[in-house]
Amino acid sequence: MADRQGFAIVTAALHALTQSTVAAVVPGTLVQIGRPRAVGPAADKPAVTLTLYHLAANAGWRNAERVSRDPGGTVLAPPPLAFDLHYCIAIAGGARLASAQLLGALAAAFAGHALLTPAMLAAVRAADGAYPELAGPAAPASPAEPVRLSSHYPAPADAAAIWSGLFALPHQPSLHLIVSPVLIATGDTPSAPLRITELPPGL
Repeated sequence: MADRQGFAIVTAALHALTQSTVAAVVPGTLVQIGRPRAVGPAADKPAVTLTLYHLAANAGWRNAERVSRDPGGTVLAPPPLAFDLHYCIAIAGGARLASAQLLGALAAAFAGHALLTPAMLAAVRAADGAYPELAGPAAPASPAEPVRLSSHYPAPADAAAIWSGLFALPHQPSLHLIVSPVLIATGDTPSAPLRITELPPGL
C-alpha cells in the first residue's frame, strides 16, 4: 500500500483492532486517538488512548526510494517514502485491575495480529464504516511488503522520557508498538535526467 493517507489508514486500522479488544474485556470502554490524558482515580471506565508519537525512515526501503529508470533514462516508477510508525497505547482510570486486564488482552491481540492485512486496511475505507473521512477508492495494488505490527518495550529511562518529555504527564500503564513499513506515495513521476549531448573540450 502506497497511499498519501497511509498514516491515517494504518492509525485507523490499529484503532479498530484496539477498540474491539478493549470493548470485549471492559464493555463500554472507548479508545480515543490523540495524546494521552490525565484521568482521576475515580473514573469508572478506563481511558484508553492511541497516540502516534514518532516516525522514522524505514531502513529496509531506503534503496527503494531511488528512482527506477530504464537504460534510456526514462523513469519507470516514482519511489514511495517508507516509514516506521511508533505508537503508544495508554490506559488510565477504571477499576483497580482494569489496566492490567486491558494490557494483557491487548498484548495477546497484537501478538495474534502480527500483520495489518490488506483486508484490515481496506475495511477502514468503507463508505459506511467508522472512519468516513477515509472513505474512497484504495490505492493501486503494489508489491510492497506486508505492514507488520510488533511490540516494543522501551527501557524504563526511555519510557520516562517519552512520558515526561513528549506527553508532559506522569507515567501511565502503556504498550508501545512499531508498525512498518508504511508507504507514502510521492505523487507525480519525476522527470527524466538531462542528457549530455556535447562533451567539453579535453574530455
